[in-house]
Amino acid sequence: MRRRSERLLYAANGVDLRVADVELTGGGRVEQPFIRTPRAAGAVVFHGGRVLLLWRHRPITDTWGWEIPLGEIGPDEEPEEAAARHVEEQTGWRAGPLLPLIRIRPAGDVADCEHLVFAAHHPDPTPSPAHPT
Repeated sequence: MRRRSERLLYAANGVDLRVADVELTGGGRVEQPFIRTPRAAGAVVFHGGRVLLLWRHRPITDTWGWEIPLGEIGPDEEPEEAAARHVEEQTGWRAGPLLPLIRIRPAGDVADCEHLVFAAHHPDPTPSPAHPT
């Protein structure tokens, strides 16, 4: 299979809904809808034999679940910097040194999103000035 072209259907808040013209291996062609999103970075933060997770509600699916701190990589920002920033913004903890853990594409069939996940083993639980207690 190979993508021959794509066209934009809708764009808002950094997310594009597109449709691709895909040529199949056997010679046929199909239109395949997909989503383009910015890359994201986050971290699995280990501390004292535990993992720091966030309990979040997702209104679109009306579900609750445990998640790691993760978010969009900003312009001119390195993935490690974005991961550390999201840990601090979302938890108030400083991640400490980050090591690459995994690169995943969680919705590979319908989206091009890429998540770069790091591991942090020595976080600082002291709130930063931006996150007073």
